[in-house]
Amino acid sequence: MRRSLCVTVGAVLAALLAFSVGRQDAAAQEKKVRLTLAGSFPSSMAILGTGQHYFIDKVKKISGGSIEFKFFEPGALLPGSQYFDALSAGNLDSAMIGLGFFTGKEVALALYSSVPFGPEMGEYLGWMRYGGGEQLMQELTRKYNIESLLCVRSRPRPRAGSARRSSRSTTSKA
Repeated sequence: MRRSLCVTVGAVLAALLAFSVGRQDAAAQEKKVRLTLAGSFPSSMAILGTGQHYFIDKVKKISGGSIEFKFFEPGALLPGSQYFDALSAGNLDSAMIGLGFFTGKEVALALYSSVPFGPEMGEYLGWMRYGGGEQLMQELTRKYNIESLLCVRSRPRPRAGSARRSSRSTTSKA
């Protein structure tokens, strides 16, 4: 059974490093894996858009060139709202997506998005790495024949009270 890769919002780099270190002979080095990567963000968009190309470059470098992704801008292959189903059916190799967009498939996928008033970055990554968050993400997406990897995490929404208004008036009466 073929599994598609859902690249979501560093674990992948460790996996690729293990792959590149584990290559056995020159014949294995000559084989190349070519995959399509459907982007959810325009490549010109700061951080998330440029991060997609950063990911592609890192994978190529770490794998010694044996893994290559061909990037497609959002909507070039199909609408972003259809990425999940295309990945699940094996019609799309990979996509850089936020799983929170697909809560209609699985409501718990909302945990893998920027949750308003949720944990700060360190807390979130601690939960993902050491508290079972990453395993839960994989369990949720494997039901749909999708392998998920945590690659990028956007900043959590501000907590209540982080932006305060002055109670003093800026105009004065004479």
